[in-house]
Amino acid sequence: MYRNMIQQFHSKIVRRAKKVVKIKIPEKVQRPYAPGFVKTRSYDNMPKERIDFYINQTYLKRWNTEDEIADAFVFLAENDGITGQVIYVDGGFTLK
Repeated sequence: MYRNMIQQFHSKIVRRAKKVVKIKIPEKVQRPYAPGFVKTRSYDNMPKERIDFYINQTYLKRWNTEDEIADAFVFLAENDGITGQVIYVDGGFTLK
């Protein structure tokens, strides 16, 4: 159930990115990225079973770090040749 909800969310990100690039502002560079599971306060009150379910859906079997998300953001910010692509920093979640 949760995996399906997350996949739908990721699909919306991809569709939105492509729509923005093609229709709304094609002259602007668009570089969306999709972070995976990062340990934040929002998970503090979540049941351990649900957290374990999320983490076990990734190939790395761990949380993404804030530094990994930041590295992807910097990479996108420094590369003007990338546009309309969604960069997933999700520990391999989207590969499953």
